[in-house]
Amino acid sequence: IVRYRLAGFKRNGPNLLAYVYIAAAVVSLAYFVINGLIVGKFASGSSIVGEMIGAVIMVAVNKRYFNNRASLFIND
Repeated sequence: IVRYRLAGFKRNGPNLLAYVYIAAAVVSLAYFVINGLIVGKFASGSSIVGEMIGAVIMVAVNKRYFNNRASLFIND
């Protein structure tokens, strides 16, 4: 859905892409917590930290990128 919204230059395409990155980070965090609760101990949190940092960086980079091209995304 996000790919088609971006390809069609739909107004909410860039926002949906940011939501995808945020949702991926939330799912990774939920997986880390649930896995720790089931197993009984939490594994090293380095992978989850990397995923969170990556998601924040990607949201920031894409926000700047799409703000520079806001005039293109005008279709509803």
